[in-house]
Amino acid sequence: MIAPKLPDQKRLPLGKRITTAIGMLAGNAVVLAADTQESDGYFKEYALKISSAMTHSRIDATVKSAVAITGAGPGVHLDAVSDEIINMFHEGQYRTLDAFQNKLQSVVKEFYFEHVAKLKQYEIDRDFRLIVGAQIEGDVGLWTTEATVTLRSLGLEAVGTGSPFAKMAMLSRAISLDTEQTILLAILGITNAKEHDHYSGKGTSVVCLKDNVAHDVPWYRIEEAGKLLKRCDGIEHSAFQYVLGNRFVDAEGHAEKIAEWLKDLRKDFKNLMPQLFRH
Repeated sequence: MIAPKLPDQKRLPLGKRITTAIGMLAGNAVVLAADTQESDGYFKEYALKISSAMTHSRIDATVKSAVAITGAGPGVHLDAVSDEIINMFHEGQYRTLDAFQNKLQSVVKEFYFEHVAKLKQYEIDRDFRLIVGAQIEGDVGLWTTEATVTLRSLGLEAVGTGSPFAKMAMLSRAISLDTEQTILLAILGITNAKEHDHYSGKGTSVVCLKDNVAHDVPWYRIEEAGKLLKRCDGIEHSAFQYVLGNRFVDAEGHAEKIAEWLKDLRKDFKNLMPQLFRH
């Protein structure tokens, strides 16, 4: 029996890896999204990759605030540093984004030096990246990390192996969106990553920080959104055939069909968006 060829360890990381994550600012809200696939060599497992917490879920809370963390890299590192950030968030009861950012920088740096930088034998695959969103008394912030560096974001971040594909789908469409539209755009980004990146897959999870509360978007609403976005992609393809003057297309009749499809799709999106926060 011939043994199967092992994957190139320089390309396929050791241990369980988390792949694609997105963070976006949406006016007075923050949206985080991720795929739900965790890779372990040849094996693909299901994993929830967004951790969230709210200070006023505790009886001793002195401030209304919420935080959410996602990222890409070794799953054990992401889980551990997320727990440390959430514990710090609860204990600190921070009243400003600047105060939270200062402590976040310290936690990330200390964690990296203590648990990651020492693992020289895994130098190729030891790094992880985080996306952290927070809302404190209505003010919102978004940060991304790389190694020991924590950087405040201007509005859109994507990390992981599928991030180029997510950005490809999102950047040209990320203009003056409200919260619900931003959620749909994040779902589109993760969907595109899952379609083109081998290490991204399974489902999609979305958390939105709004009104100082961490809202989990229900999985069935995410699936509904995915179906509508697929219809939108089909209409776009059909419109491309029309504008090219494809000889198999009845120009006048096809234009009318596209207009009707767009009207129906717009109505379905308008019906879905108010449901994104409802369980």
